[in-house]
Amino acid sequence: MTARLAKPAIDRQTAASVEQLLRTRHAELTNAIRSLLEIASASENQASADYSDRATATCQTEIDAAQLDRLTRQLGDVEAALLRLSRGEYGICDDCGSFIGLTRLKTLPFTRVCRPCRSRAEALVQEPHLLAQPRQVAR
Repeated sequence: MTARLAKPAIDRQTAASVEQLLRTRHAELTNAIRSLLEIASASENQASADYSDRATATCQTEIDAAQLDRLTRQLGDVEAALLRLSRGEYGICDDCGSFIGLTRLKTLPFTRVCRPCRSRAEALVQEPHLLAQPRQVAR
């Protein structure tokens, strides 16, 4: 990681708007997780002797577990974004230290990297030989 910018990258009005958006998303995710956990708890109490019912229940349990994992990761991302916002670090790319950009932040309010860094990371996944090339860091 590079050194952080001295002043916040977004103004107070934008920060307040982002905070409200993130808090709303946090509440939505918390409610969705709670609902999934309640459904899982209720389904555990409904045992069936029928093989096809058990198979369907097992499949649904796996789907619910994957959904719960995804929602839990998103909740962690939202909480991390709220923390960065409170520290004045919101909107700063973890990789290069540049401002991520309002358009990207509006689309992905809990993103931690700018589009160029994300594109570079995706290219490295697709073409690992690019790792040998030195990376230029913005100063």
